[in-house]
Amino acid sequence: MLPDLNWGRILTLYTFQQQMVTKSNYDPEFSEFTAIWLKQNVTPWVEANGGSEG
Repeated sequence: MLPDLNWGRILTLYTFQQQMVTKSNYDPEFSEFTAIWLKQNVTPWVEANGGSEG
């Protein structure tokens, strides 16, 4: 996704995603949006960097 790995940005995005997931537990409509957003924006980056296990 990004040519240079900016770990501050990555950690910020990760924290933001955790907050989104927490909020989505209480808001089904937000949960659907979160799932779509994460799938489109985060999954390709995760797969390009060794997958969720690594």
